[in-house]
Amino acid sequence: MAANKSIFATCFIFLVLVFASSLTAALGQDTTAADIKYEEEYNRALAIGNSKDQPAKQAEKFLTFFKDNLNADPKIMLYADGIFLQDLEKLNTQKDYAAVASLAERAVKLRPLFGEAYLHYGFALKNQQKLPEAINAFAKCSVIRNQYMARAKQQLDLAYRAAHNNSLVGEDKLIIEIKKQLKQ
Repeated sequence: MAANKSIFATCFIFLVLVFASSLTAALGQDTTAADIKYEEEYNRALAIGNSKDQPAKQAEKFLTFFKDNLNADPKIMLYADGIFLQDLEKLNTQKDYAAVASLAERAVKLRPLFGEAYLHYGFALKNQQKLPEAINAFAKCSVIRNQYMARAKQQLDLAYRAAHNNSLVGEDKLIIEIKKQLKQ
């Protein structure tokens, strides 16, 4: 009987060790897969950012990156967002408002809470004399937490006044409606 207990104990310990080693290997593979995914996303974003493409072409590549990597690491997205926004600024400087509007519109369709893109979208629409759409874009930027919130609110006030006989009456209702749309 003691021999049976010893064999059972040995088998039990062996099974525990096999289970533990397979669990360790499985966890190691998950970490490795996450690391590989991060490295691929990082390298792709870096390659796009380091390209010598024209701003519109580079921004198009970032839109594809955004589409393919909606759940990418926030640090990588922050890098990609920064360069994408720089491209939009360059296009605004070149007065290529149609390109800015198209790129920014597609960016916010992919990522509805990309507040900074709404500001550029609003400027492009305003410069294309599409004031109601610009007001909507500025309002969205002003309610989404981002670095341009205050600037968007100023632009919203200016555009709203221009469209409503120098009055802000009703702007607060618009903001409430936009918050509901965005669930902010």
